[in-house]
Amino acid sequence: MAVRSKSSKAWLHEHINDHYVHMAQKDGYRARAAYKLLEINEKDKIIKPGTVLADLGSAPGSWSQVAAKLTGTSGTVFALDILPMEAIGACPSFRATSARTTFWRNSKPCWTTARSTL
Repeated sequence: MAVRSKSSKAWLHEHINDHYVHMAQKDGYRARAAYKLLEINEKDKIIKPGTVLADLGSAPGSWSQVAAKLTGTSGTVFALDILPMEAIGACPSFRATSARTTFWRNSKPCWTTARSTL
């Protein structure tokens, strides 16, 4: 087993004792970041029932969990990431493979392609 550095031991100790980590575990969120989105939404009201949104870089999924709850059954949340992510209820999740990622990096914007075919 690898020996942990002093800084990683300190991070682990801080993480284990973090108030938001404990709250996330208690409330069933995948990460403490869920509370940041809840705070942003409380202030700015960016996600409402019926909203359709894409969570880019969605793993581990805590923002998708919050967004799905806030959009309700009339909204849709698309979770997209290159990392695998466990499904969140009816929230569709998509995982890009390296081939698809390379394709998207090298492709032209769709509006340019669409305009040239008219």
